[in-house]
Amino acid sequence: MRGYAQNTLGPKQNNQPTGGNAFLMGNIEFRTYLGKNFFIVNFLDFGNVWSRVGDIDIPNFKYTAGLGLRYKTPVGPVRIDYGYKLNREKGESRGEIHFSIGHAF
Repeated sequence: MRGYAQNTLGPKQNNQPTGGNAFLMGNIEFRTYLGKNFFIVNFLDFGNVWSRVGDIDIPNFKYTAGLGLRYKTPVGPVRIDYGYKLNREKGESRGEIHFSIGHAF
């Protein structure tokens, strides 16, 4: 989920993520063509990780909003995004930069 570093969502023990077997995530993304194969995007991501499917609790969703830039290539877009945590916890960063190649979905 953009806005969170990899493997940092979900249950924690001694303030360290322990991972889980249930993951639920959604995103909304609006893309605007800038020309010459460049796009700008705004997005909202939401979801979380839980130990078990029975632990899924919608009110514990995490939310991030952000902005990104895409460059369209023959193998998929080169993507750079900044996700800002909308309901961050004490001690968490404000957000994270994400870089990837290809489509998220």
